Amino acid sequence: MKLDMNELFITGRLVRDIELRQNSNGNSYVWFTLAVNSTINNGETQTDYLPCSLWGKAAELLATFGKKGKRMLITKGKLRSYVKVAEDGTRQSHLYVVIASYELMDGLKREKESGFFESFGEEV
Repeated sequence: MKLDMNELFITGRLVRDIELRQNSNGNSYVWFTLAVNSTINNGETQTDYLPCSLWGKAAELLATFGKKGKRMLITKGKLRSYVKVAEDGTRQSHLYVVIASYELMDGLKREKESGFFESFGEEV
């Protein structure tokens, strides 16, 4: 059986500062929203808000540097779905992005200015 392709490559901006969480097993993760602008048929801009998840050390790093408005490039991600049962009993399907790798696109200017690297004695 051949599998269909499920790979995402997308850019957008973080809607809010990233907050690191841990599950009951102690694994680090983040859930956040990425605002992605697109041009629609008549040339107007439309913004889609994509829920995203990221786990492990990559999540910890994003929580350190991921601030509201920062541009993010998801270099490898997959679209996933889940079904939630509403209070009225109807089933609602939801989509989200599971990120495998990413880059923050605004560079390290803000981090240099904040003194983050100086506090760890590293040169950038």
